[in-house]
Amino acid sequence: TENDDTDKNGNDAVREGEIASFDAATQTLIKNLQEKFDLADIKKVKIFPTGNRPLKFFVLCPQCCKTLILSCNVSCIKRHYVIHYKKQILAQIEDHTQCKEHEMTFEGRMKDAAYHYGIEHGIVSRFIAHEAFKFR
Repeated sequence: TENDDTDKNGNDAVREGEIASFDAATQTLIKNLQEKFDLADIKKVKIFPTGNRPLKFFVLCPQCCKTLILSCNVSCIKRHYVIHYKKQILAQIEDHTQCKEHEMTFEGRMKDAAYHYGIEHGIVSRFIAHEAFKFR
């Protein structure tokens, strides 16, 4: 759901929505990023859970979604890119059912295979010009 602070298990949840839906401190951070990095075309914002760690990385997704993604680490941002490049990632691998190197099976779950190969094997990095920008 939009801008929930925790998931059903009480863990930090991904927060997402329009800029105005966030608290004042987050809105200020977003506006500062917009000004400093000339980010005029933000359609929505997605903030990945950070625990107690500060937000350090951002990217304005260059794909059609125009989402400003904020996170404390780059791997969360890569996970967002896997969504856009799932088809291309899966085309790069021979066996969608398992990863022999990591002794994993995906049992027909293409999304899980795309996340694993995209992030753990670095395939998603082949499709993106900028993984993330550090702002702190």
